[in-house]
Amino acid sequence: MRRRDYLAGATGAIGLAVLSGTSAADTTTPRFHVLGDGLGVSINRTNAPVQAGERLEVMYSVGSGTEPTRDVVRLLAGDEIVAAETWDLEAEATVTDALQYPTFRTNQDVTFDVTLMTHRDQDSTTVTVEASE
Repeated sequence: MRRRDYLAGATGAIGLAVLSGTSAADTTTPRFHVLGDGLGVSINRTNAPVQAGERLEVMYSVGSGTEPTRDVVRLLAGDEIVAAETWDLEAEATVTDALQYPTFRTNQDVTFDVTLMTHRDQDSTTVTVEASE
């Protein structure tokens, strides 16, 4: 069972406003209780490079340990949280999914790190957003 909490990004250099998936007026990170040891996370691939203004998608796998686990997978662009998803997994479970966010507009190519982070683990890769034409 899973419940998705998406956080949307607004325009800016990599600075993005965080908006809760439940209400545009709510600008806090969803609260949750981590159950178990937390999730392991691994980036499988991205759709980078993308054109400025297009959605950047990060495909990933998460896995629980030897006990049922609840945790949040956060997607960071630079040091800003741009998307998140809450997972409830049974013991020894592994799931593959994707998080995405709309990239910012830019007049020059920009390369930066994206990171997937849980309470127990994190994985990063470098992506490129190509200049708007």
